Amino acid sequence: MTIDIEVSAKDVDRLESYTPRIMDRIQTRMSDVTPNEFKGRANLSSLCKTLLWEANQASGPIMIFDLFFKEFVFI
Repeated sequence: MTIDIEVSAKDVDRLESYTPRIMDRIQTRMSDVTPNEFKGRANLSSLCKTLLWEANQASGPIMIFDLFFKEFVFI
């Protein structure tokens, strides 16, 4: 999985130290996702909101505004 994280310009440098925690939270949540959660706009929207919430929980004092998913690899 490859993602871009949108934060305030002042937080870009500080975000690097939180990146492993953020990715761990997102990957842990994604391991529980079922194929049905990728079907339908409402399900996908809910999943994206959940992942953004998880990322913000792991980012400490840094506010994450959005996540942009560039690549998913399903195994």
